[in-house]
Amino acid sequence: MDKVEAPTLILGALHDLFQRDEPLLYEILKNKGVDSRLVIYDGSHFVNFVATHIGNETVPPVDLMLLQWFDKYLKGIDTNTESMPQVTQFVKNYPTPSTPAQFKGDHFATATDWPHPLMTPERWYLREDQGLSKTAPTTEESGPQMTQPEHPSGFAYDANGLLGVELNINDGTECSRSFDQWTLGLNLPKACFSNSDLVPQQRVIFESEPMAEDYYINGPIQADIWIDSTVTEAVVSVQVEEVSARQSLPITNGQLLASGRLVDESRSRFVEGVMIQPYHPFAEATSAPLVPGEVVKMQIEVFPTSAIIRQGNKLRISISPSNQAQAMLNYPRQAMAEGGVTTIHISPQYPSSVVLPMVPTSALN
Repeated sequence: MDKVEAPTLILGALHDLFQRDEPLLYEILKNKGVDSRLVIYDGSHFVNFVATHIGNETVPPVDLMLLQWFDKYLKGIDTNTESMPQVTQFVKNYPTPSTPAQFKGDHFATATDWPHPLMTPERWYLREDQGLSKTAPTTEESGPQMTQPEHPSGFAYDANGLLGVELNINDGTECSRSFDQWTLGLNLPKACFSNSDLVPQQRVIFESEPMAEDYYINGPIQADIWIDSTVTEAVVSVQVEEVSARQSLPITNGQLLASGRLVDESRSRFVEGVMIQPYHPFAEATSAPLVPGEVVKMQIEVFPTSAIIRQGNKLRISISPSNQAQAMLNYPRQAMAEGGVTTIHISPQYPSSVVLPMVPTSALN
């Protein structure tokens, strides 16, 4: 990206394959002074591609946007690109019953930058009995355990002269939002894609009290989960959800391999002194297997999003020991993780928590 100088229009989606990278690319180019715009739609990669051609009151059909952009920068025609918002994002659950009437017909919001200039980090602590609170634990509390699920299986075969591969997911995530996301959205819609309660995945959940008012998050997310394991390798997968009377809506997720937990703070994102987007080198030289029984901090990058937890609904953080729909362990890592039991710690010394990017709802336009 250091060599890119051309004006750039970046299109993406909340559950795109490139969910993490699209806003980061925009940020890099913008910081270099390159004329850039970021537009984030809802859905997965394929759904995003289709939706862009339809348009709405806030975001015109992508063909018109591309003509406007290229006519300006390839033909020199004044197409008023300077009036295009810097950042346009689909916001899950927007509008809400609390949204002012003049904004009721729009699911998108605009901003002058990404991350949102009004974003502040807000920490939510995991608590015993599946609680989630802004108050940190003052005494040691009982933390849940997770067992390593059966590893995925598969085989290769001759597909009319081409290499065919058959993979079998064995942790229940073959029917999940992650499966839809990481297969490009090339699936018929299923209820489990939009309701995590229908996903047969081992997980532990932590829920807030019902929200007293709409709670708007927009930006990167970090989960700081303290664990120990009975083996030398483990996976911790974290998902952010909104729980209503109808469903548990998956909003975004992230996961981390325990041996790759080292963080380069110089390349991580801090807001108001709080790390909200860790940077992991993921290099063999920095790999650090677990010591069985030793408590470690897993600083997990949860991919950026924009969503509202609606008034009266609950914020849920669900944690799993795998998400095979997103990533699978290689054979050496499988052997290290085999039969493992992971314990999540909740105490003043080990305060497992999630940092969310809170934005005032008044910023929604």
